[in-house]
Amino acid sequence: MAGQAKERSGGQVDDRGAVFTGQFGEYMSKNYINLQFKRLLKKHDFPTLYLIDISQHLLECQTVEVGATVIGANINLADK
Repeated sequence: MAGQAKERSGGQVDDRGAVFTGQFGEYMSKNYINLQFKRLLKKHDFPTLYLIDISQHLLECQTVEVGATVIGANINLADK
């Protein structure tokens, strides 16, 4: 996909390896990403969610998979 965008742009795409980028590989502002995420949730009648909460949940799930414990907001890696 990035290769196709680079080809279409005449080689002007900057592949930074970022998850969310603009058309030419530039970083997107967190405000723009959050706004688009809120619009997507509203369009599909989802409850209010925040990307930071989702990423924290993902981190906690992966931490538990490797055998550590999660207590509240604290991740205890000493168990591993």
